Amino acid sequence: MNIRKKTFIGLVSAIVLILSSSSYARCTQGDLTGVWILSGSSGTFTGWDFCKVKIRSTGKIAASNSGCLRVTPLDSGEIDITSGKLELSSNCTYQGGIKFCNGDNCEKMAVIGRLDKGKTVMVGGSFNSAGDVVT
Repeated sequence: MNIRKKTFIGLVSAIVLILSSSSYARCTQGDLTGVWILSGSSGTFTGWDFCKVKIRSTGKIAASNSGCLRVTPLDSGEIDITSGKLELSSNCTYQGGIKFCNGDNCEKMAVIGRLDKGKTVMVGGSFNSAGDVVT
């Protein structure tokens, strides 16, 4: 089984566990409001992305206050977040999309996950149109 399949299976398993938990408080869209620090790596990527994402009360991402740093063994650099929106349901699951750009190379990632009970930690994953998974 290749790394991409293992990563995908791990991501699906984590999401099933996250989404099936019933011991969460109720959430509102406003619970996502603020600045979040996100990090992740895919099974086919040999580095990490560290992102600061500012989410408005509407769920829209404030691009001017958001961005990422990619760190790999060969190089590092900044990646812009140009747009996005996350919607939070009453059971504390979220979904949406974020558009990342590295120069002229842009990619929209679908994002899904859940807030923790304290509404201070976002757990989830994302994937692009090519099926690359980031956890």
